[in-house]
Amino acid sequence: MTKKKCPVGQYWDNLVSSCINRAETRPEPEPPTEPPVVVKLKSTVRSAQADSVMELSPALWICVTVATVGSFVALVVWFVIYRRKTSLRNAPECSFCAP
Repeated sequence: MTKKKCPVGQYWDNLVSSCINRAETRPEPEPPTEPPVVVKLKSTVRSAQADSVMELSPALWICVTVATVGSFVALVVWFVIYRRKTSLRNAPECSFCAP
């Protein structure tokens, strides 16, 4: 690739392999002097999906709480029954109990 000589006011462009006027090139953009303005808009229309989620949220928490408490109570009842059954099996037989 040889660099060609171009007339004054032009330069050689290797991509197009020809002389280009310097005026045809785009000048470099100047950096902004002020920061860009950012405008935040608030929507006045409420989403129907957000409303349905808000309505389901308390019902969902109530169901989760009832299920958790119910599971805990069932576990405690099972443990009490288990302890009573195992303690009756291991108890010595009394001589005065009715057969």
